[in-house]
Amino acid sequence: YPLRRQRQMCIRDRVRKAVKLAYDTGFFITASFIMGAPFETKKHFENTIDFACSLPIDFVEFYILDYRVGSTLWKNAVENEIIHKNDFFIRSCKENNLSQFSLNDLVKWRKKAYTKFYLRPHYLLRESVKLIKSGNLNLLKATFPIITKI
Repeated sequence: YPLRRQRQMCIRDRVRKAVKLAYDTGFFITASFIMGAPFETKKHFENTIDFACSLPIDFVEFYILDYRVGSTLWKNAVENEIIHKNDFFIRSCKENNLSQFSLNDLVKWRKKAYTKFYLRPHYLLRESVKLIKSGNLNLLKATFPIITKI
């Protein structure tokens, strides 16, 4: 466990440095986070949300984990008889015995992630300044659909 945690911290540090470099260079930064792995707890979700909020990301998506036919995750689950080979798309949730959280719980965590990320005063101010400086209303159009999910 300590080795796994140390590796995760190293990866997070590398991600943080890469995102900061992209931000400092002026890139429009997008990121995706996946929630709902079988081992995840509420603490994992909180850490994922906090990590996303700690980065200067312009656009973020939070997904619920899916097992999709052909993916490595799907192949391993079939080989270990966790899912059936005829399950071409299966959501990771308690109802499918693939998570300790119900689909409803995962949807609530996803909404909490969007709310916490997009409604931060620092984010709103930073993005508003970028929008005004650029004069590009397409950024607003890109963000609006996500904000309406909240």
